[in-house]
Amino acid sequence: MNEEKIIGRLSKYIGSDYLFLTTSGTDALIKSLRILNLPSEAEVIVPSFCCRAVPDAVIRSGGKPVFSDVSISNYNISVADMEKVLTEKTAVVIVVHLFGQPAPIGEIIDYARRKSIFVIEDAAQAFGGVYNNGDKLGTLGDIGIFSFGYEKIIDAGGGGAILTNRHDFAGELKKGVTGYKGNREWIKRLDFLINSIDDNLSTRRENALLYKKYLNTDFVIHPEYSDGVGTFFRYSCVLNHNCRSKLLMGLKEDGELITALYSQPLHAIHDNHDGNFQNTDFIAQRVINMFVRSPYTDEYIIKITDKIKRILEKIHA
Repeated sequence: MNEEKIIGRLSKYIGSDYLFLTTSGTDALIKSLRILNLPSEAEVIVPSFCCRAVPDAVIRSGGKPVFSDVSISNYNISVADMEKVLTEKTAVVIVVHLFGQPAPIGEIIDYARRKSIFVIEDAAQAFGGVYNNGDKLGTLGDIGIFSFGYEKIIDAGGGGAILTNRHDFAGELKKGVTGYKGNREWIKRLDFLINSIDDNLSTRRENALLYKKYLNTDFVIHPEYSDGVGTFFRYSCVLNHNCRSKLLMGLKEDGELITALYSQPLHAIHDNHDGNFQNTDFIAQRVINMFVRSPYTDEYIIKITDKIKRILEKIHA
């Protein structure tokens, strides 16, 4: 196994000057934050609606997570959200491209540069996605990270990556990331899975569009997703009424499974109720996620969306 060849293939596909493999996406975040040499208790803005591993990485790297609200339209952080929680101690913003859909990274980078704030792109769920200028997600900020763990776009069963186009950061990362000695089986799988990435992304996009087409009910609010440029970790939308537990129970009784990721927002987990998290709370209470990867077929999507609609109609009858 030629690890350098695999890194080269990933770098070429993504369009990054430098790429380093890590043991996980969380490990990639921790290493990325540590090379910034932040002062003690430097504040790092984190969207409240995302994986709890993100603030955990901030804490483990010596920073202080400060949570922000997100957009109701695509569940991602915006400049307006950042402005509400910005202080003189803010040093970094972690932009999570949640569920594979691009946050407004161009606007965020412009704002962050004016404020001398580092930008880390968490593209753990967004491998292969592009921003509206054609650049791949993960390559626009100072540093980007990927995950190759369970259910990610490339599911190698583990592992992650850090990427950057900054030579100075690459030098620091080379010192801190070289000598990787973890379980290398996922790297072998990664080499194989790269071959089918475009087919994988195409299947996910096609299935996501089918969910959007067939889940045609007033009981569901569909997001303003960028169908042609984002990837789809899962297809996610929110219920118009707070009846998710009844829906999930009805599906479970019928032998079906959908998920409700991040239903406990980070500001609640960390007992931070000082800010305005109206959008985050609304989404977290009502979000549902449907599987889009192969082998989920058109027939399955039509069947599950029909069941969702019938259960919602029964709930609201």
